[in-house]
Amino acid sequence: MMKKLCTLLFLLCSVFTYAQENTELKTFKKRGVFLDINVGFAERIGELSGEDYLDKQYSKSLKSGFSYDVSLYFRLIEDKNSFIGFKHNAFKKRIVVDDAYVYAPNGQEGYGDYSNNITIAFYGISYLYCKETANRDEFNFDLSLGYIHYKDKAVILRDYKITGASFGAYTSGSYHFRISDGFSVGPRVGLLLGTLRSAEIDGPNGFHENIKLDGDSKESLSRIDLSIGARIKF
Repeated sequence: MMKKLCTLLFLLCSVFTYAQENTELKTFKKRGVFLDINVGFAERIGELSGEDYLDKQYSKSLKSGFSYDVSLYFRLIEDKNSFIGFKHNAFKKRIVVDDAYVYAPNGQEGYGDYSNNITIAFYGISYLYCKETANRDEFNFDLSLGYIHYKDKAVILRDYKITGASFGAYTSGSYHFRISDGFSVGPRVGLLLGTLRSAEIDGPNGFHENIKLDGDSKESLSRIDLSIGARIKF
């Protein structure tokens, strides 16, 4: 994970240095609307809660997963580099263990199905700074503030739904290589920050429980995204 992150960061720094050396931009009409789509690998950072019924190996497997990001930006001032917009970013992970001995939230225990199907979704208002080079490639930095929704469609002998919410922040740096006048692609490194402090559990036979996550039981929603993105310009 760290090797991949360091490699991508080195690439971003290299192309940013190149961009800074090419200061004379060609004369062209700058597009006013950007649609960014990113997909890639994600790694959650920090400790996960639930250690009473998950062993350490299972917890580690929940940390890595698939991520995607869709953002829509509007240029604030014509021919300037600042944009404002909206971001939706999500992490997904599903893992299944057959015939495990587990303790369910409603007090049941025994051998049976055990699985987690986790989605961590971020929705926010986003600021983008986009610096174009002489070749019309782009170095980008964005910062978003918004809402994180946590959902786990779990099976712990029976079906359960675990949900929670938090305030969060998302930031990323990327470099886009120009393919055509209205389309570019490139690598991106992103960071989500957030902590889950409470959750609701709904289960079989009307089971419902509100839990407060204090101290060591708080669950980190923070993660690092390594992705490839495409930008469509209007």
